[in-house]
Amino acid sequence: MTSVPGVPEWPQPPPPPGPAPAGPGAPRPGALAPPPPPPHGPPRPPTPTFGVHGVAGGPFPDGRPTQPSGDEDHETRRVLAVVLAASLVLGIVAVIALGLPGSVGPRPGDAGATGSAPCGLEAPWRCATVEVPAQRTPAGVPASRLDVLYAVLPASSRPAGAPRRVLVLVDGGPGSSGVEDGPWMAQALDPRIPRAFDVVAFDARGTGGTDAHECPRAGNRFGTAPITAETARAFATDCVAEVGLPPDTLARFSSREIAEDLDAIRAALGVERITVYGSSYGTVIAQAYAAAHPDRLDGLVLDAPIDRSMTATDLWVRAAEGFGTALRMTLDACSDDPDCSEALPDPSRAVDRVYQQLETQGRMSETIIGPDGAGHRRSMTRADFEGVVESTMYDETSRVLLLRALQAADHGDRRQLLRLVDVEGGAGHAASFSYFATWCADVRASPTADEEDFAAFTGVAVAAGVPVDARGMAWALAPCLYWPGQPASWSPPAEATTVPTLILSATGDPITPVGEARAILARHPEARLVETQGGAHGSLGEDCPGSRVADFVVDGRLPVGPTSVCAGNVIDSYIPVAPSPAISAEDAALGVFWELIGAPEVAEWDGDRPLSLGCADAGTARLDTSGGGSRADVTLDGCAWASNATFGGSGWIDLSTWDGDLRLDSSRGSLHMIVRGDRWTLTGTWDDKAIDERG
Repeated sequence: MTSVPGVPEWPQPPPPPGPAPAGPGAPRPGALAPPPPPPHGPPRPPTPTFGVHGVAGGPFPDGRPTQPSGDEDHETRRVLAVVLAASLVLGIVAVIALGLPGSVGPRPGDAGATGSAPCGLEAPWRCATVEVPAQRTPAGVPASRLDVLYAVLPASSRPAGAPRRVLVLVDGGPGSSGVEDGPWMAQALDPRIPRAFDVVAFDARGTGGTDAHECPRAGNRFGTAPITAETARAFATDCVAEVGLPPDTLARFSSREIAEDLDAIRAALGVERITVYGSSYGTVIAQAYAAAHPDRLDGLVLDAPIDRSMTATDLWVRAAEGFGTALRMTLDACSDDPDCSEALPDPSRAVDRVYQQLETQGRMSETIIGPDGAGHRRSMTRADFEGVVESTMYDETSRVLLLRALQAADHGDRRQLLRLVDVEGGAGHAASFSYFATWCADVRASPTADEEDFAAFTGVAVAAGVPVDARGMAWALAPCLYWPGQPASWSPPAEATTVPTLILSATGDPITPVGEARAILARHPEARLVETQGGAHGSLGEDCPGSRVADFVVDGRLPVGPTSVCAGNVIDSYIPVAPSPAISAEDAALGVFWELIGAPEVAEWDGDRPLSLGCADAGTARLDTSGGGSRADVTLDGCAWASNATFGGSGWIDLSTWDGDLRLDSSRGSLHMIVRGDRWTLTGTWDDKAIDERG
């Protein structure tokens, strides 16, 4: 998980790549923890996460798809990166029965004028703003005001005469733009919801079109530095100075204020009651709204929830432990999977071997073919590798990317690991103002009366037995010790215990471990927990929990028992690494196909614009989804994923179904490969011999 100096984020689903979601590989919302500290944002989007996710079949070797000690400075930089990245993933959704914007007048002193606003979303999305107090005072007299940007997607098939109902998506991170993430998140919902409900997304204050601020200079310095009292203090001081806000106004970025903005949107929409769906850090806002306005809620959905009864230090210690658990589950899942275990017989040993090589050499360096077809020297430090391991733990697809890179490294090819560093990020990520502004307004980082007690703050993780190489994650919120407006004291916040609540969690979630969901359930007799076995950070876009959400939101039905279980996977279907050298035409052609769906660049591609990537040994591949959907047109130019097989050619691949049709031209012959479901055919000539093979 990427660490963000002083601000861990709870990841939410990341946004989907380009084409419309078509299954488990859909978009993922922002992450929870803050990158540099771990993100607490929306889970990664479940729409086309191009590559491994969401496959029902494919051309696998057996004809069917299956499902250490370290340097503390490097570790803290790495953890900061993971946390910041995770903060891009948190999300929250609110379901509202709503009327026309502005049909009910604003509450005195709170919601003010509403109006249309541009937001860059395509029709039928419509955007507007609502005016709210910049900071609500005890007397309720605002000193200044700001506009909150929100977007509405009208229900696609509401029955004539039926009341207008709305689902509001509230993004997490903290720091992600809910309006920007709204389209993919809406697509990831069970289709029953957007048919019957208007879907609403909004930018929480500090993000997108709502009072956004950033401090890139301070953030870049902190993101590449070890976490110490000096670096955390410098970031807090420099970031606040860089954004130019008076220190005594920073409390306005709290989740409590954001929850009141949500209620201002509810009032502007003209509805009396809503249902809220929170994901990752968005669950903090959702729970704050429920506590403040239980009478305005028909229901509450908490996806990958954060347990607000825990102290900030305990939360991050739990997250640091969660990543270790997720890695063990990933390695065990590989050993239990026939395809993965054949490719990587001892995954734990493969991880240890990389650590040992980095310990001995200091860094790994290789020449990587870039999208321009030229060779580029890349290096990976231990901190980079640790950052990649953590950032790939958020979901089933990314875990396969790590295992594929370990397979290649185990056979002496470390370039896949270097590519993964480029795609997932290594040890350094810029820290984010919005991430820390919300975290630091919500929690008290110091466990003692001394608000700047760095020794006591870091000592919590040490006393809990967090390994040295995971302490950076546990210390993600260090800047909050020095952030203006840190709460003078802390006690568990009030909770609503009368609102019907559905909790979603997964045993494979690294940043918001399933224990947090179970603890919330234990305190809420009105709640039900849907627990996915394996799974990712966040359940948005997954069929089983998504169906339970629709039952609850649309029909008002909660599961009967306190806890119900959904089947899931720790890793997606394993995609072998292209064999090099290729010993047959089948090897050569299948290797091209495997890399076109399993290369890190493809797996993380969002499909918004054409993708060019370098092949392993020479040349390039270009993928283009401009035709729409998850089908990508493919063009190869001198592309060699095997040292003895260089191809030109073209065709297409569907990155959701893994169907494809490729014509491959080489000095060794011409091949035509067709893939449909779990079957493939290969015809043509190779080394002057006719080829007609099936698998």
